[in-house]
This record gives sequence, C-alpha cells and structure tokens, in this order.
Amino acid sequence: MIGIARGVVINLNAFGATVRLEDGTIARTSVAEMEAHRNVYERAVASRALLEFERREQGRVSVALLPQLYEPELEGRITAFLKDHPPTEKQHRVRRLRPKPTSSR
Repeated sequence: MIGIARGVVINLNAFGATVRLEDGTIARTSVAEMEAHRNVYERAVASRALLEFERREQGRVSVALLPQLYEPELEGRITAFLKDHPPTEKQHRVRRLRPKPTSSR
C-alpha cells in the first residue's frame, strides 16, 4: 500500500531514520533517503516537527520524505521581518505603466 502519512522523526542512525507515524506505526527510511535530506531530518528530530511522508508497505513500513509545503520556522521569520519592516505607502500603490501613445503625423 502506498499513501501519504504524517509523522515525527524520532531517531537518526547509521541505518537510516526512524519515524513514528500519526497512527502509532513505526516506520523507517533508507540510508540514501536520509542522506539526501539530512538537514531536514536533523531539524525535524531536534524540533519534533510533524512532516509528510510517502508511506510504502512491503512487509515492513518504510517512508520517504515528501516536499514540505509549509515550514513553520520560515513562516515565523517572514512574520517577524514584516512586523519590523512594514510596507510603505509607495509599495502599496501598483501602477500599470502604459506606453505613451505616439502620434503618427
């Protein structure tokens, strides 16, 4: 069975990563999968962030990281930046620049 599952990375080791899925199932990732996205896995294990995985069941449950569309850390940094740097009135105005008509006399 292949599907999408959400889970928390609970361990990183020489054989891959261990993930606890929302339904309580323990799944594993391959070493190649973990090495390809090592920084994401390391941040996730430190922060206990919930990530989305592709779930594959072939005897044991294995998962592969899906592209994360929402990153709370990045969203927080953007929000903090916008609080410190509100847009100016000039940035709010959007003007459509049209070429000046030329007279063909």
